[in-house]
Amino acid sequence: MIPRGIYEMASDTNINTILSQSHAIREIYNAKKQDSELQQQQKAQDLERKKKEDKSKVGKFDTDNKILVKGDENRKRKHELKHFEEDKKKEEEVIEEQDNSESKLIDIRI
Repeated sequence: MIPRGIYEMASDTNINTILSQSHAIREIYNAKKQDSELQQQQKAQDLERKKKEDKSKVGKFDTDNKILVKGDENRKRKHELKHFEEDKKKEEEVIEEQDNSESKLIDIRI
């Protein structure tokens, strides 16, 4: 027969072992959870950084690839000025014709 005190000590030791193992498992779970959260934060930060870099690249690309079109602007201005001058000449001609037609009218009174 096994004395009762030895059996109780063995069961206490087993319980303590089980409790310490469960505590170790809980610590491992918490560590993995923290690691997972940190990885998610790191991914979010990397994504934001990449977006900022892409925006800066696009902005740099836009400013580097602009073409200065002064010749076209000058041509357009000359064309507009030419049409403006032609329109002005036509208006002057119309005004002169009106003036000339008024002078040809004869006022007849009876």
